[in-house]
Amino acid sequence: MAKCLPSRRQLLGGLAAGLLARPACAAERVRLIVPAFPSEPAGRAAGVLQPALAAELGVSVLLDFRPVAGGIVGLMEAAHAPRDGSVLTMLSPVIAAAPWLAERMDSEPADFAPIGRISFTPEVLVVAAASRWRRLDQLLAALRADPGRIRTAFDGVWDSAEVAEVLMLDRAGLAARPVAGTRVGRALASGAVDFAMRPLPWALARIRRGALRALAVSAPARVAALPGVPTLREAGIDVTLGSWLALAGPAGAGAALGPAREALAAVMADPAVTAALGAAGVPAAYLSAAATRRAIAAEYRLLGRLFRAAGVSVRGAAMAVR
Repeated sequence: MAKCLPSRRQLLGGLAAGLLARPACAAERVRLIVPAFPSEPAGRAAGVLQPALAAELGVSVLLDFRPVAGGIVGLMEAAHAPRDGSVLTMLSPVIAAAPWLAERMDSEPADFAPIGRISFTPEVLVVAAASRWRRLDQLLAALRADPGRIRTAFDGVWDSAEVAEVLMLDRAGLAARPVAGTRVGRALASGAVDFAMRPLPWALARIRRGALRALAVSAPARVAALPGVPTLREAGIDVTLGSWLALAGPAGAGAALGPAREALAAVMADPAVTAALGAAGVPAAYLSAAATRRAIAAEYRLLGRLFRAAGVSVRGAAMAVR
């Protein structure tokens, strides 16, 4: 059952324009499934967006945190939610990776209808501040000269940082020696590992303390926080993966998600909201529904090829074409 209420924009400017006669329709109450803990980036982003989305939609937005099994359980429930706009989901790279890695995962990107991307956080290739490598080309030369011996932190959890690192090595035709079970910051400082790929917020804090040096970022363009650090793409290595968050509904919801798409676009255009996201460690990077759908589908196919090549995929190649 749905009701039509005026959004915040309609209340502020609708009388003169007659917009109150044409209010946006939304479910009476929207449940936002967050497949993460409240303290994680997805949870923090949801906390920032909740009041702004509620004001735009004119209905209450309830946060439903579902961190069990790395968020897989929440994603599977969300994929089968009612298609009336009453249930939305916070997506992350888990939806692109888990279908290939987790046998119990019965959902994939095609089971969701993106509403829009909220954020993108690049990974940073780092070495210890005392490392002999001061530039990316120096590290790449060392990897090329001594294949399989330069050490990197790798636990096989296949988060965005590990995926970006493996993809970087693969596309550069290089090999490193994986070291598991390390606390990366300490391992870099002690020399137990030589380099690592880590999320921007983690890396930035240690770079500012003088503990680490950044050699490259996995972003499409240089990032404002590290303006002197080149992208991997500048070195001829086409890797632009990172952590991202997006809002979605179940596939097939169609027009029922229209109000949510309009609301998210308005919210993400609000400087106060984007500033709050940044303060929460979730850099705002809005993409439309169509652009978000293309980006997730491309990442899903890319990870399928990567995981099959690495011998860790539990799925067949056919899933990549859905």
